[in-house]
Amino acid sequence: MAGLVFAVIPMKFPSFSNYLGFAGGVDAAHRSIDSKGGAYAVFALADEDVEDVYSAEELSKRLDLTAKGVARALEGQSFSDSVAYSLSGNKVRVEMAGALDSGTQTLLTAVGTPTTVRIKYGDKIIANESGTELKDAQITSVDNNYGVKLTFSGDAKKALRDLFKKEGGTAETKTVTIVWTEAGEEKTATANINSGFRQGNVSFANSFNSLTVIEFCLKAASGNLPLTLTTTNAEFGTIAPRIAPKGVQPVAIAAAVGAFLVLVGLCVLYRVSGAAAVASQLGFIFLYFFGLFFIPLAQYTTAGLVALAISFGLSTLSCLITLERIKDEYRLGKSVNASVAAGFKRTWLPLLDIHLAGLGLSALIAGLAQGTLRAF
Repeated sequence: MAGLVFAVIPMKFPSFSNYLGFAGGVDAAHRSIDSKGGAYAVFALADEDVEDVYSAEELSKRLDLTAKGVARALEGQSFSDSVAYSLSGNKVRVEMAGALDSGTQTLLTAVGTPTTVRIKYGDKIIANESGTELKDAQITSVDNNYGVKLTFSGDAKKALRDLFKKEGGTAETKTVTIVWTEAGEEKTATANINSGFRQGNVSFANSFNSLTVIEFCLKAASGNLPLTLTTTNAEFGTIAPRIAPKGVQPVAIAAAVGAFLVLVGLCVLYRVSGAAAVASQLGFIFLYFFGLFFIPLAQYTTAGLVALAISFGLSTLSCLITLERIKDEYRLGKSVNASVAAGFKRTWLPLLDIHLAGLGLSALIAGLAQGTLRAF
């Protein structure tokens, strides 16, 4: 119980650090980063005087929204093994699994070089004139080439929908112009007016390759963030694996052997009752190890392995206490049914005490432990 609660639910301790659970979103280290390591980049804000523009509370809120926007942009380009979160000093940190190669360098650099994408029909800007209504930019395939699907909201979506109603049903195919700035130069591309305009979607191709299409999408999404990031003096580095596969393997084998011996011991000592306890233990392990795959953003870390070990130990101890109590009741001359009823009735307080102690231990580890164990 303790392991499942502290593995899944992120929370904050007033006097300690933030607890990072399995489902902690951008605050939790991804399983792939834990196992493979990766790269990180720390970006500052482009506007150094931003503290004079916003209050501390508003600035903190905008910084968090900016980090979430970067995370969404990365996830939108299928970089699900990445996280982004705000730091003190008005900075945003981006982490990504895998080696820091030239492609990743381009990707992380693109996060800090925003651009504003607008839609023109004729000589008039009809969508995203304010630069704040681009909801998403995703990679697509257009005529078997790399393309981009822009999704707009608000007045921009309404303008695109109205344009389709007016021009979409004509025999002649009409187009709009996508306008953005790149390296100080204005770039353009065209897109046909089609039914996607009704949902605020504009799709186009522009001789993109696998890297430039990613860079454009991130620039477009970054240009729509509450605060603008800059690559000037950005900090780049690597992240060492928090769980080394070669180091985990012998530990996992030893843990499996130990768990097997414990379960066999329960069967030998308590027979049918022991077999029932073993079945419940196996169900617990299955729920913990495999059930979490069905929880969004669930991941396994060193902290999760510690949680599993503590939870397995507490549940085994609970079985032992209950079965021994039942045996004691049976020795007093009670029937089997009466012994079972009395055994469970007289052990629920000790069991409650065990699990409360487990929760307390989890809280201490979450607040006082160092390194990756702090996440537990």
